[in-house]
Amino acid sequence: MLKHFQKYSFISIYITIFFLVLLWLNSFFKTGYDIVTVQNYSNTPIFDSIEKSLSNYHFLKSLITFILFSIQAYFVIFISLKFDIFDANSYIGGFVFIILSGFAYIQQFSGIMFANIFLFWGMLIFLRLNTLKKSVIDAFNIGILFSIASFFYYPYFFLLFFGIIGTIIIRSKITKEIIVFLASFIIMYILYVEILYLTKTHINVFEIINEYLTHTQYKITRNELFFVLPAFIFLISNIYILAKINTKEIEKRTIFQLFFALFIFILIMNISFNQAKHELIFSTFFPISILVGDFFSKLKTNRINNFLFYLFVFNSIIFQILIIYVL
Repeated sequence: MLKHFQKYSFISIYITIFFLVLLWLNSFFKTGYDIVTVQNYSNTPIFDSIEKSLSNYHFLKSLITFILFSIQAYFVIFISLKFDIFDANSYIGGFVFIILSGFAYIQQFSGIMFANIFLFWGMLIFLRLNTLKKSVIDAFNIGILFSIASFFYYPYFFLLFFGIIGTIIIRSKITKEIIVFLASFIIMYILYVEILYLTKTHINVFEIINEYLTHTQYKITRNELFFVLPAFIFLISNIYILAKINTKEIEKRTIFQLFFALFIFILIMNISFNQAKHELIFSTFFPISILVGDFFSKLKTNRINNFLFYLFVFNSIIFQILIIYVL
């Protein structure tokens, strides 16, 4: 199966769609709250209004979540193809992203699913900043998209700092793009705060932020050993990329540095916000899928590497089976 993802092929497309459906079937039958204990959970005002309007429609919420995740997987594939991240127009980044979703604690309707659409969209534009053409306009659009993402999911306010660091990584210096990015981000927040005051929901926002910082949202009851394999593969892939980074083209080198920086920022958010841990795992899948995808795309298709790839895939499937029948 590995050889089909190391090059463009119709078989890889069908396999990707098959595993997307297979690993998300569980979300239509279990809410996720059967697996974890949730306490003091609060949403942003925007997402809270959506959640309340759909509170009695579990299947519809599951369907919307599935569609949102499918769009995110499409973004991963589109970004990897557009910027030629993997050789031979491979779909392996999107496939790894989908397989990683099988290790998610909860595949449920949540604000981060909406926020990730704007994060991924912003990253797509971000990667264009290394070209001088329309870079200022792109920086303005990134600020808008990242700020909207945080309106659905408050921990994404950290994207303000990632935007600054990411622009420096791509442009190699502090430029006018950073000023434009900050201006658009701040302008969107000024408008957002004004709306909150007009609707008298600003007090609730401060309470939500306090919960994110101080409260523990869930107690995990499943076996953590299933995360050993994906963590090991991620570690090996990063060692591989660091060893090969100087041999890559400058443009690709910048792309991998940017995704590694995104992973570090998400990790910082994970440490900082106690209430956000199970949701932020979906955010980590984005940079990890690019880094691990590059690792798998370069492996020789021998028995050992094929076994490692199969083990990675079936470990994700078994994890979902345990959720349905055991946990």
